[in-house]
Amino acid sequence: MKTTNPRTRRALQSALIVCALAACDDAPTLMTDEGAVEFRSLPKWNTNILLGHNVPFVDTSGEEIGDVKLAGVEVWSGGQYQPITLASLEVVHGEVRGVGAVGLFAGEEFEGSLWHFEVKGQPLLVTLATVTNAGSEGYTVGAGYGADPERLLYHFVYFDPNTQVTVSTCTDPDDGGFWMVLDSDFAIDGVTGDVTARANTIDFACLSSAMGKPWLYNMGPNDPDGDGFSLLTEYETATRMFRADYCKSGKSYTKVGMPLGWADVYGYNDLSGALGWSTEALWEFGGGATCVNIIRRTGKVLNQPLQCADGTIIPLCGTEAEAAAAWLQGDADIWTMVP
Repeated sequence: MKTTNPRTRRALQSALIVCALAACDDAPTLMTDEGAVEFRSLPKWNTNILLGHNVPFVDTSGEEIGDVKLAGVEVWSGGQYQPITLASLEVVHGEVRGVGAVGLFAGEEFEGSLWHFEVKGQPLLVTLATVTNAGSEGYTVGAGYGADPERLLYHFVYFDPNTQVTVSTCTDPDDGGFWMVLDSDFAIDGVTGDVTARANTIDFACLSSAMGKPWLYNMGPNDPDGDGFSLLTEYETATRMFRADYCKSGKSYTKVGMPLGWADVYGYNDLSGALGWSTEALWEFGGGATCVNIIRRTGKVLNQPLQCADGTIIPLCGTEAEAAAAWLQGDADIWTMVP
């Protein structure tokens, strides 16, 4: 739930915007876009991998999704493993919960739990090795992030029978490491990037991926403090922003390691780390870019509107003054800048 009026938050950013346009002397803090995986040997959107299969979400009613099925979960209690009723599994404000024979288990009580998957019909045992929180791992405002410090982080591991090595499911060592956040009741299309509500679903989002990175910057839903982006349409646009998916089609216009600065309409992120940079694009919730000046991947400055594969034309943002005016008028929800 949002507790602050977006217009009030945006007004508070005016001084920063003027400073950004004037190229103030402060050295910019680079925000690195790790979310676009087009140039990696990994599937799009997420880096949570089980034996080479990308697993952004699983069904808790026994349905197989993309050759992967969650067959059972067991929690250690009373000197033995207790099975959790799969239908009871849920994630509430980032905390995984489930009911076993002896009652409700939640959060850190799942540390050491066993998750039984079937991958292409073959059993695979995955262990939830560690449960901690974002504050303990330093993903806080003071460290250049914006995660809710109480948001739980999870580290899953499994023994790969092919390599004979124990590996983390979040395989990418970039920003976010092997940590992931859990959420529930939505699905993300790995081709188009569309995010839709889906019941009986547990979502796995590695912090090193476009799917998980929004939570690092208070742009993911269901945080314990009630802050952050609350709607799936807002979260979807955040994932598209990290991947430079201007056309809302799933096509990425970036590559790993590109510097990026951004502000959002609620004021969780601002452009203080991008002073003197140039407008890349403006974005609206539920969609892609409303205008584009620069292609992030190449740094090319456009001199004509961007034409998407489906024929959609995305106009230029104009001068920096015009982009700022559009932002302050409420014509966009996210503003991105590049050096």
